[in-house]
Amino acid sequence: MKIWNLTIINDSPVQAFQKLIYISTLVFGEASSFLLPWKCVFKVTDSQVEIAIRDNAQRLYFSKLKSVVKDIDVEQLVSLRQAQLSYRLSDELAEDLFRQHTRKLVEKNISAALDRLKSRTRTVQDVVKVVEELDKILAFNNKLISLKNHEDAASFACGVGPVSVSGGKYDSEREKDDLKLLYRAYVTDALSGGRMEEHKLAALNQLKNIFGLGKREAESITLDITSKVYRKRLSQGVSSGDLEFSDSKAAFLQNLCEELHFDPQKATEIHEGTDAPLFPEIYRQKLQQCAADGVLSDEDVKALTRLRVMLCIPQHTIDAAHSDICGSLFEKVHPNCIVDCGDRQGLRSVYTDLMGLCGVIAARLVSSIPKLKSKTSSLV
Repeated sequence: MKIWNLTIINDSPVQAFQKLIYISTLVFGEASSFLLPWKCVFKVTDSQVEIAIRDNAQRLYFSKLKSVVKDIDVEQLVSLRQAQLSYRLSDELAEDLFRQHTRKLVEKNISAALDRLKSRTRTVQDVVKVVEELDKILAFNNKLISLKNHEDAASFACGVGPVSVSGGKYDSEREKDDLKLLYRAYVTDALSGGRMEEHKLAALNQLKNIFGLGKREAESITLDITSKVYRKRLSQGVSSGDLEFSDSKAAFLQNLCEELHFDPQKATEIHEGTDAPLFPEIYRQKLQQCAADGVLSDEDVKALTRLRVMLCIPQHTIDAAHSDICGSLFEKVHPNCIVDCGDRQGLRSVYTDLMGLCGVIAARLVSSIPKLKSKTSSLV
């Protein structure tokens, strides 16, 4: 039995004596309690003997764990178990030491990822590296889970299983904010392609457990990012015509929700929400695009009408968008139209521009400008 790591040199007298007790226990086993005069000569109690055995066994096992890295294999785990038994270390303490060690390995990846994420000169490559560090954590976690379910797991070191930051340097409210930043970065990367793959969804669930995030905390982050991606995908679907030419608008939206693993009820709230309703915003974007050259053609009006019907946007919302966007453009073209309306020829030009810009709602805009209404009544 090799226990040469228990050198007595440079130890305090108490530590040296504890090691002597420990080595004697390893050599003589249970017989050491009556072969060696710890109690009668040195007045050592049973609890002090137990402490000596425990502390020195932990030192040896901790030293053994230093060789364990993320590519740990079955042979190493069996060797650790054998070492634990030979050191007379309890299963409970061995499990705790193993989990501490795996947690520290993960903490190194977390620290490296945060350094990249918080860098003032952060680049796209830094974000890629952040995700790579998190993927290393997930790969290590998956390996430990696989080893835990191994057919020979009973002969492995105690504590093999999913990793967690609980009890470590990142187990505090302050540090949890940093973990949320990393989780957000991973969600953003997972949705960068415009959809959420099944394996990424599983990875996020594992990352949530590793970081010790609550269900609501993780869902809040995911919902925020997924909502933005949903808005973007739907806007693209409208712009490209995919939504318009789909056989079923409901099926199109349902498929989009499924690709993003997005709750349809949340999608409905986005469509109808009061803070930033999506469909009216899509209509406004389309209107701005059509009116960019200062004129709404017949084709533009037809396209806007189809969009309004397709998205079921109320008429008052349409009127408000036209009044805002077209009215602003009209004022840029004729800033003094209300003051200088005496010239009939100029007035006809103003009215023509108004009709060309505002299309089907020209009459509503005219009625909102009293002086212009009275002057143009003879031109209609």
